Amino acid sequence: MRRLLDLITSLKLTIVCLAAGMVLVLVGTLAQVHLGINIVQERYFQSFFVWWPAESRGFRIPVFPGGHLIGTVLLVNLIAAHARRFKWTWRKFGIHLTHAGLIIMLAGGLFTDLFAVESHMRLTNGETKNYSEHLRKDELAVIDTSNDNELDQVTAIPESILRQDGIIDAPSLPFRIAVRHY
Repeated sequence: MRRLLDLITSLKLTIVCLAAGMVLVLVGTLAQVHLGINIVQERYFQSFFVWWPAESRGFRIPVFPGGHLIGTVLLVNLIAAHARRFKWTWRKFGIHLTHAGLIIMLAGGLFTDLFAVESHMRLTNGETKNYSEHLRKDELAVIDTSNDNELDQVTAIPESILRQDGIIDAPSLPFRIAVRHY
Protein backbone atom coordinates (compact mmCIF):
# COMPACT_ATOMS: atom_id res chain seq x y z
CA MET A 1 0.00 0.00 0.00
CA ARG A 2 2.87 2.35 0.80
CA ARG A 3 4.46 1.79 -2.63
CA LEU A 4 1.16 2.67 -4.31
CA LEU A 5 0.84 5.83 -2.23
CA ASP A 6 4.46 6.74 -3.07
CA LEU A 7 3.66 6.30 -6.79
CA ILE A 8 0.45 8.35 -6.64
CA THR A 9 2.16 11.23 -4.79
CA SER A 10 5.36 11.09 -6.84
CA LEU A 11 6.79 14.23 -8.45
CA LYS A 12 8.07 11.97 -11.25
CA LEU A 13 4.45 11.05 -12.06
CA THR A 14 3.62 14.77 -12.26
CA ILE A 15 6.50 15.39 -14.68
CA VAL A 16 5.53 12.38 -16.83
CA CYS A 17 1.90 13.58 -17.01
CA LEU A 18 2.93 17.15 -17.89
CA ALA A 19 5.29 15.85 -20.62
CA ALA A 20 2.58 13.52 -21.97
CA GLY A 21 0.16 16.47 -22.00
CA MET A 22 2.62 18.57 -24.02
CA VAL A 23 3.12 15.74 -26.53
CA LEU A 24 -0.64 15.26 -26.78
CA VAL A 25 -1.20 18.98 -27.44
CA LEU A 26 1.53 19.02 -30.11
CA VAL A 27 0.27 15.89 -31.90
CA GLY A 28 -3.37 16.98 -31.60
CA THR A 29 -2.58 20.43 -32.98
CA LEU A 30 -0.78 18.91 -35.97
CA ALA A 31 -3.64 16.44 -36.54
CA GLN A 32 -6.14 19.31 -36.83
CA VAL A 33 -4.71 20.13 -40.26
CA HIS A 34 -6.08 16.88 -41.72
CA LEU A 35 -8.97 15.97 -39.39
CA GLY A 36 -10.45 19.27 -38.20
CA ILE A 37 -10.90 20.57 -34.69
CA ASN A 38 -14.03 18.62 -33.71
CA ILE A 39 -12.67 15.18 -34.59
CA VAL A 40 -9.32 15.92 -32.93
CA GLN A 41 -11.03 17.11 -29.76
CA GLU A 42 -13.04 13.90 -29.62
CA ARG A 43 -10.18 11.50 -30.44
CA TYR A 44 -7.29 13.11 -28.56
CA PHE A 45 -8.49 15.46 -25.84
CA GLN A 46 -11.95 14.14 -24.88
CA SER A 47 -10.95 10.48 -24.57
CA PHE A 48 -9.07 8.36 -22.07
CA PHE A 49 -6.85 6.84 -24.81
CA VAL A 50 -5.72 7.70 -28.33
CA TRP A 51 -6.50 4.60 -30.40
CA TRP A 52 -4.89 3.08 -33.49
CA PRO A 53 -6.35 2.67 -36.03
CA ALA A 54 -8.74 5.50 -35.26
CA GLU A 55 -11.37 4.62 -37.90
CA SER A 56 -11.60 0.89 -37.18
CA ARG A 57 -14.83 -0.58 -35.81
CA GLY A 58 -13.07 -3.81 -34.83
CA PHE A 59 -9.80 -4.37 -32.98
CA ARG A 60 -8.03 -1.19 -31.84
CA ILE A 61 -4.89 -0.64 -29.78
CA PRO A 62 -4.42 2.24 -27.31
CA VAL A 63 -1.23 4.03 -28.37
CA PHE A 64 -1.14 7.04 -26.04
CA PRO A 65 -3.06 8.38 -23.04
CA GLY A 66 -5.83 10.79 -23.95
CA GLY A 67 -6.62 14.13 -22.37
CA HIS A 68 -9.12 12.75 -19.86
CA LEU A 69 -6.66 10.16 -18.53
CA ILE A 70 -3.77 12.62 -18.26
CA GLY A 71 -5.97 15.21 -16.54
CA THR A 72 -7.46 12.66 -14.12
CA VAL A 73 -4.05 11.29 -13.14
CA LEU A 74 -2.75 14.83 -12.65
CA LEU A 75 -5.74 15.69 -10.48
CA VAL A 76 -5.36 12.60 -8.27
CA ASN A 77 -1.59 13.17 -8.06
CA LEU A 78 -2.02 16.80 -7.04
CA ILE A 79 -4.64 16.09 -4.37
CA ALA A 80 -2.72 13.13 -2.92
CA ALA A 81 0.65 14.89 -2.91
CA HIS A 82 -0.80 18.02 -1.37
CA ALA A 83 -2.59 16.09 1.38
CA ARG A 84 0.47 13.97 2.15
CA ARG A 85 3.33 16.45 1.95
CA PHE A 86 2.12 19.90 2.90
CA LYS A 87 1.48 20.95 6.47
CA TRP A 88 -1.58 23.16 7.01
CA THR A 89 -0.08 26.38 8.40
CA TRP A 90 -0.82 30.06 7.79
CA ARG A 91 2.73 30.57 6.55
CA LYS A 92 1.99 28.25 3.62
CA PHE A 93 -1.41 29.76 2.82
CA GLY A 94 -0.20 30.89 -0.64
CA ILE A 95 0.85 27.39 -1.71
CA HIS A 96 -2.45 25.98 -0.42
CA LEU A 97 -4.40 28.60 -2.35
CA THR A 98 -2.40 27.93 -5.54
CA HIS A 99 -2.95 24.18 -5.30
CA ALA A 100 -6.65 24.66 -4.55
CA GLY A 101 -6.94 26.78 -7.70
CA LEU A 102 -5.22 24.08 -9.79
CA ILE A 103 -7.48 21.39 -8.32
CA ILE A 104 -10.59 23.44 -9.11
CA MET A 105 -9.38 24.09 -12.68
CA LEU A 106 -8.55 20.41 -13.36
CA ALA A 107 -11.76 19.06 -11.81
CA GLY A 108 -13.90 21.75 -13.44
CA GLY A 109 -12.37 21.11 -16.84
CA LEU A 110 -12.92 17.36 -16.56
CA PHE A 111 -16.54 17.65 -15.36
CA THR A 112 -17.36 20.28 -17.97
CA ASP A 113 -15.88 18.12 -20.70
CA LEU A 114 -17.76 15.03 -19.54
CA PHE A 115 -21.18 16.54 -18.84
CA ALA A 116 -21.59 19.81 -20.79
CA VAL A 117 -23.83 20.10 -23.83
CA GLU A 118 -22.91 22.92 -26.19
CA SER A 119 -25.37 24.72 -28.41
CA HIS A 120 -25.78 28.18 -29.87
CA MET A 121 -28.51 30.62 -30.78
CA ARG A 122 -27.78 32.80 -33.81
CA LEU A 123 -29.81 36.01 -33.82
CA THR A 124 -29.97 39.02 -36.11
CA ASN A 125 -31.20 42.47 -35.06
CA GLY A 126 -34.83 42.34 -33.96
CA GLU A 127 -35.11 38.55 -34.34
CA THR A 128 -36.47 36.30 -31.60
CA LYS A 129 -36.07 32.53 -31.18
CA ASN A 130 -37.18 30.03 -28.60
CA TYR A 131 -34.61 27.33 -29.39
CA SER A 132 -30.88 26.77 -29.62
CA GLU A 133 -28.98 24.64 -32.10
CA HIS A 134 -26.33 22.01 -31.55
CA LEU A 135 -23.46 22.25 -34.00
CA ARG A 136 -23.21 18.53 -34.82
CA LYS A 137 -26.46 16.87 -33.66
CA ASP A 138 -29.81 17.12 -35.40
CA GLU A 139 -33.36 16.22 -34.42
CA LEU A 140 -36.81 16.48 -35.89
CA ALA A 141 -39.11 18.51 -33.63
CA VAL A 142 -42.88 18.40 -34.09
CA ILE A 143 -44.68 21.20 -32.21
CA ASP A 144 -48.43 21.06 -31.58
CA THR A 145 -49.68 24.66 -31.25
CA SER A 146 -53.37 23.85 -31.75
CA ASN A 147 -54.53 24.61 -28.20
CA ASP A 148 -54.26 28.35 -27.46
CA ASN A 149 -55.01 27.92 -23.75
CA GLU A 150 -52.19 25.45 -23.00
CA LEU A 151 -48.47 25.19 -23.57
CA ASP A 152 -47.26 23.84 -26.88
CA GLN A 153 -46.54 20.11 -26.95
CA VAL A 154 -43.12 19.32 -28.39
CA THR A 155 -42.11 15.88 -29.63
CA ALA A 156 -38.42 15.59 -30.50
CA ILE A 157 -37.05 12.67 -32.52
CA PRO A 158 -33.25 12.35 -32.31
CA GLU A 159 -30.95 11.90 -35.28
CA SER A 160 -30.06 8.34 -34.24
CA ILE A 161 -33.69 7.25 -34.81
CA LEU A 162 -34.03 9.23 -38.05
CA ARG A 163 -31.00 7.41 -39.50
CA GLN A 164 -32.79 4.07 -39.21
CA ASP A 165 -35.04 4.65 -42.26
CA GLY A 166 -38.44 3.28 -41.29
CA ILE A 167 -41.68 4.12 -39.53
CA ILE A 168 -41.62 6.25 -36.38
CA ASP A 169 -44.72 5.81 -34.25
CA ALA A 170 -44.42 8.28 -31.37
CA PRO A 171 -47.27 7.97 -28.83
CA SER A 172 -47.51 11.76 -28.46
CA LEU A 173 -48.15 12.28 -32.18
CA PRO A 174 -51.52 11.73 -33.92
CA PHE A 175 -49.70 10.42 -37.01
CA ARG A 176 -46.77 8.21 -37.99
CA ILE A 177 -43.60 9.46 -39.66
CA ALA A 178 -42.09 7.48 -42.54
CA VAL A 179 -38.38 8.17 -42.94
CA ARG A 180 -37.48 7.42 -46.55
CA HIS A 181 -33.96 8.85 -46.57
CA TYR A 182 -31.78 10.67 -44.06
